[in-house]
Amino acid sequence: MGLWLRLYELDLRPLWVDEAFSWHDYRQPLSLIVGARLNVHPPAFGTGMYAWLPLAGDSEFAMRLPAALVGALVVPLTWRVGRDLADGWVGLMSASLIALSPLALIYAREARMYSILMTLAMAAFVAADRFRRAPTGRSAVTFGLLAATATLTHYTAAAAWAVGCFRGFGPRRALGWWIAANVLVALAGVAWAMILLANRDAWANLIWLPWAAQTTPPRALLDWASAFAGLPLGPNGPGPRPWTPSIWARLGVAIAYIVAIASGAILALARPGRRQAALSIVLLAFGPPIAIAAIEPIRATWHIRFALVALPAATLLLAIAIAALRRVASSISLVALACALGVALIGFREAKASPFDDWRAVARVLRAEATPDDVVLGGVGSLVEYYVRGIARVEQRPVAIGRSNDETLNDLAERVGSATIVWLVPGRDPLMDPLDVVGTVLGRGARARNERDIGGTRISRIVLSPGARIGPGPALSPLVADFGGIVRLAAARVERAISVGVSLALTMIGSTNDDLKVFVHLLDERGATLAQRDVFIIDEQRRMTSAVPIGQQIRLEIAVEAPREVIDAGRAVGIGVYREANGGERLPLTPPAPEHRLTLRVDGD
Repeated sequence: MGLWLRLYELDLRPLWVDEAFSWHDYRQPLSLIVGARLNVHPPAFGTGMYAWLPLAGDSEFAMRLPAALVGALVVPLTWRVGRDLADGWVGLMSASLIALSPLALIYAREARMYSILMTLAMAAFVAADRFRRAPTGRSAVTFGLLAATATLTHYTAAAAWAVGCFRGFGPRRALGWWIAANVLVALAGVAWAMILLANRDAWANLIWLPWAAQTTPPRALLDWASAFAGLPLGPNGPGPRPWTPSIWARLGVAIAYIVAIASGAILALARPGRRQAALSIVLLAFGPPIAIAAIEPIRATWHIRFALVALPAATLLLAIAIAALRRVASSISLVALACALGVALIGFREAKASPFDDWRAVARVLRAEATPDDVVLGGVGSLVEYYVRGIARVEQRPVAIGRSNDETLNDLAERVGSATIVWLVPGRDPLMDPLDVVGTVLGRGARARNERDIGGTRISRIVLSPGARIGPGPALSPLVADFGGIVRLAAARVERAISVGVSLALTMIGSTNDDLKVFVHLLDERGATLAQRDVFIIDEQRRMTSAVPIGQQIRLEIAVEAPREVIDAGRAVGIGVYREANGGERLPLTPPAPEHRLTLRVDGD
């Protein structure tokens, strides 16, 4: 059943972002994969995909097949550990639970390394347990190879290695082999660390965006419990009240899961004769999520996939807790098992039915309308390239955060080249280009722009005017306007095209605990507002004003969009700054002006 659920409709969904990275990165030369020139992931999964893709092809099904097949092996491995740790009933229950676990199924159905990681972690534990029972050189080497492969698959496998080392340590016979096996694992990790650091220039500037806000320990606990149980509430909780009945039900499931796992750990440790094995499982179940949550105050890192190495062990503890109910009544134990399996089935069905971006539909539209001379700028270039290759030239949309505007625009000019039609897929990229610098600048040089929703993705088709210049525009006109003694406007430029583009050069001259926004009103000849655009003031590091230091310079590119007749009727823009909180209180303008709004004429008027 575990295998069938992992293979059934394996290609139902299009690839998502991380899978597109697998497709792009692991078709590159092997030297780049093992040399840490593409990403920061250890090389085992990438090396396997490098060998697999030429044999099986790069269809969605073929790319996901290794994770599904290897991921299914976690079922018999979990059964084996459960049987040896407790009895056959626990083995059967734990195997059933991991076979149906929505989290295990989700990650076994994507072209990434996480389901393979779970299998390798349990295989390493079985090998350590085998060495403990029958210490031989062969079993020690088997553990070493499995633990090394797991560690070179994902960094969180270090937890499985540590637990396996603890589990196998003890027998004096073949102790030398055991030490040698663990030295092998350590050397593999050190070798990779040396390669990674030596090639830091290749990945140090890669943009990695964690959650916008840190996840607190209670919310991390809630995310861990609800996701492992099968009905996730998310890393930052269910949101503000009022909660729906569904949210309350999920919360109840998460609490029940926490109680069950804790009970299973206590019961496992209370068993005589198997306490070291039980302690190993408890450490593997709780160690990774606790370690990741502990890192959170230092760097926002929490994500449920980093705790996946603990899922089989946690499932074993759940099975032990359910099996213990047989002492009360066998019927209660069966009901508890049925409830756990039912939650898993609901969670898997819900995950399969969740909406997704239909990149195949986007490809159909571009195949019908785009030409080889067009340029497609993808928010994630590798994902767009996978579906659009052969239709038009695909380029990565320039990243706007962490870079100056001039760098971003020079990059944009190079990628657009001589093309007259540019597609933005998606039309906006709030993560890498939160102020839509790319879309704003392209809009200034456009004579037409069409936007539409295709398969859940909003795409833009921009027709550039003849001779349009893409890149840094003319110098901004200097001026001095202070807003509340916090933000100074030092220069600006206003242009009209298919939208009204406003360029602002700001400097933080004071500190604030508030996140400030700029508003731009498009005004007619009488000063009435025709259209407006409000944006957060964000610096190149994607920091809000509450985190931006004094003296920091900020460049904003803002486009006020409206129907053509509205844009043509605009004669000026009104610019101001206000606090996002406190009911949108405007900052006083110096020199004073009505409504604390600076008025600038539109170029040509």
